Amino acid sequence: TMALAALSLSFAMLGFNTLNMIVDKDLDKINKPLRPIPSGRVSVREAFVLMAALYAASIIISIWLGQLFLEVLISFILVSVLYTNPVTYLKKHIWATSVIGALLYGIIPFLTAWSVSGKELPFVFLLFFGSLIFFIAPSKDLEDMKGERVRRISTLPVVLGKKRTIQFVVFGGSAVLIAMVAASITGLIGQKYLIATGMALFVFIVANRPFLHNLNAENVVTQSSFVTANMTASVVIELIYVIAHVVI
Repeated sequence: TMALAALSLSFAMLGFNTLNMIVDKDLDKINKPLRPIPSGRVSVREAFVLMAALYAASIIISIWLGQLFLEVLISFILVSVLYTNPVTYLKKHIWATSVIGALLYGIIPFLTAWSVSGKELPFVFLLFFGSLIFFIAPSKDLEDMKGERVRRISTLPVVLGKKRTIQFVVFGGSAVLIAMVAASITGLIGQKYLIATGMALFVFIVANRPFLHNLNAENVVTQSSFVTANMTASVVIELIYVIAHVVI
């Protein structure tokens, strides 16, 4: 059941990413010209068919997993469409990447597991991962600054600049992890998570340390550096907590 839920949500995420590439094709011509659509390797029609197939597959699988999971999945799809489609295009607002990122990649994955597990909803961890992704999410907008300035999209890097956005990501993420250390010490989440939280904080700081020392470098942010470092760190942190929950 859990595997099917993960598969269904993965299809929805891929559908969202495909929709994003369709809507932002002109933006990608500036920022990422080698992507499938701006490079001409894939047509908009082909991408649209793929997007529809991915969303449809996701919904079909979810029907077998019960109404609660279906509602969580539909929520993901609705939020992703509101964020990306040209009519609403929430992406243009400075708060959107952090808030929508926290919902889609921090909170809904937890709700997905909860909806099929039948266990109590872990509110503290829901808040923790939602907050962590809230601060990490704007890192992906750094690589799109050039096109977003042209399109007048008010993302955090466009408004605050590269240096302050990196500080927002690193110091904000660190603050969330320090709060989890305090929660573990006080017994709010159980002291068995203290070592896991310490390890998570160490991973996050090590992943971001090189960028804090090069805030003014023009080439400090690329898809293979700052963005990848933070996304990798978030996955590793999730695994650390899963292992702590299962083993300890």
